[in-house]
Amino acid sequence: MRRHIIFLTIAFLHISALSSTAKTGFDIRAGINLGGTSPLPLPQEIRHINSYSSFIYPAIEAGANFHLKGRWGVRTALRIEMKGMSTSADVKSYKTSIAGDDGSSLSGYYTGVNETEARATMLTIPLTAAFRISNRFQLYAGPYMSLLLSGKFSGNVHDGYLRVGNPTGDKIAYYGDASSQFDFSDNLKTAQFGANVSADYSFMRDKLLVSLALNWGLSNIFESSFQTISFKMYPIYGCLAFGYRF
Repeated sequence: MRRHIIFLTIAFLHISALSSTAKTGFDIRAGINLGGTSPLPLPQEIRHINSYSSFIYPAIEAGANFHLKGRWGVRTALRIEMKGMSTSADVKSYKTSIAGDDGSSLSGYYTGVNETEARATMLTIPLTAAFRISNRFQLYAGPYMSLLLSGKFSGNVHDGYLRVGNPTGDKIAYYGDASSQFDFSDNLKTAQFGANVSADYSFMRDKLLVSLALNWGLSNIFESSFQTISFKMYPIYGCLAFGYRF
């Protein structure tokens, strides 16, 4: 968390310096996020993806563009965005923790169907280098920092069994109508970071624009102390947006 605060402080100091020396422009954008949260690469515990669906969630931002020299510049923004997806997968010896019949937590290794739903509302600040290819076409690339405002990571397991404690532990079956829930929402990391690559195309006298962006998370969505899931999860989302330049 400390290094995230340091990064933001340095970024804002640079922005303050740029605003006093560079030509500045402003824009507002609204779009939709599509994508998912996934381990990379897929671990051997996930044997088959049965279904996947990205939630269509909004992203709204206000940005500032600083023209430096020639075709180069810097862009930053303040973005409020939502991200989410649901998926169902066949898993084998998948380390997890689920609710027992008495409401207690059962930790172990699950084999069967795992259904997961992930949602997040974020405050995001990208800081990207800008390169103008032409009067209408511009490219951006750089890091972003996100603050989790609210989040959910939960789901259920069914049509399988849990080995309690270790891969050869006591077996608890969930077949037919039997299932169990899990909820790791309280273990989501507050500060996250990643990389942003995007492109703008402007029209109508350079006042209107359409933007296509890829935001690739580089930090695990879970806190470092969370060891229930044995692999890291990364948010990877694309955003299609429309905007107006002032």
